[in-house]
Formats: sequence, structure tokens, C-alpha cells
Amino acid sequence: MIRMTTWPGKGGNDHAEAEWNGQIYRAKACSATTALARQLVAAGCPEQPWESYDEKRDRYQWGASLHWWATREVTEERRLCIREYME
Repeated sequence: MIRMTTWPGKGGNDHAEAEWNGQIYRAKACSATTALARQLVAAGCPEQPWESYDEKRDRYQWGASLHWWATREVTEERRLCIREYME
């Protein structure tokens, strides 16, 4: 299970951080957990469940597939939605 810590940033970018294989990975993006998932997958992290916690250690996002989450992004165009990630 990959455990991410997330916290809000300025300018619409959030922060996410996780440790895998003895290394810390960090992302700063509008959809920080999905950006972090892409980094982990690119580094060779195997398929597994994931969860993210806020600064208060409350779990607020989770999923069964880290690799699937890496193909998504969270947007807030008109409403909060999850869509396919497009580079």
C-alpha cells in the first residue's frame, strides 16, 4: 500500500509526498496525488492500492490501483471531476 501525505499550496497547486523503496517522492501540481502516482509508476513502483492523508492524518482519497490513478487527473473546471490525464 502506497501512503501519500498531501497539503494545500498556493496558486492552485497542492503538494503530495510518499516514500517508496527507500526514496522520498514529491509532487507540486493542481492534481498532486495523480502527479505523484505518475512519478512512482515511472520509477518502477509495482501495482498496488494507495491512500492519501491530509496534514491531520485524516484519510480522504484512496484507490485499489496506483497505476490507474497515474492515468487520471482531478480537475475543478465547473465541478470537481476525475478525467484521463493528457500531457
